[in-house]
Amino acid sequence: MPRVSQVKPRKGNLRQEVVPFVGDDDRKDLQLLLMDHYDSFTYNLADLLAQLCVEPPTVLAADCVDSWDELDGSFDGVVLSPGPGHPCDPICKISRDCVEQNCNLPILGVCLGHQILGDVYSAAVILSPEPVHGQICRVNLTEASLNDLLWLNIPQPVNVTRYHSLQVS
Repeated sequence: MPRVSQVKPRKGNLRQEVVPFVGDDDRKDLQLLLMDHYDSFTYNLADLLAQLCVEPPTVLAADCVDSWDELDGSFDGVVLSPGPGHPCDPICKISRDCVEQNCNLPILGVCLGHQILGDVYSAAVILSPEPVHGQICRVNLTEASLNDLLWLNIPQPVNVTRYHSLQVS
């Protein structure tokens, strides 16, 4: 399988008040695939995943294979990275195939990755009324979200930085 890189965790790279670095005993034994849609934030995600898991994620360029079937498929989960463009662009083909062919595989989409998930599941991906670039917003999670491991150790409410010109509706 083509591989862009294996990422080694960098201790102390996370802000301790956001997500404390987990000790070796607390790391998750998960083999994760991070699909890289050519966004600079991809390696921030790769570093975070490398800190949280026993093995660093496999980072794969979203256009380095022609078909999802070319991958070995032994992943415990997939993260679809941010990136420029629209979820129907050709570079998103493998990520779309991943979502369509793996309904029982945990998949997290960030920005473009989230838009790919929405588009595959028939949501409309439309232009936002206004592009948002670097705006900090305070987010309050729902009670159901607070019980999800994804949000473990995230303070409530949490400030997030938004960068988007598309929205899923």
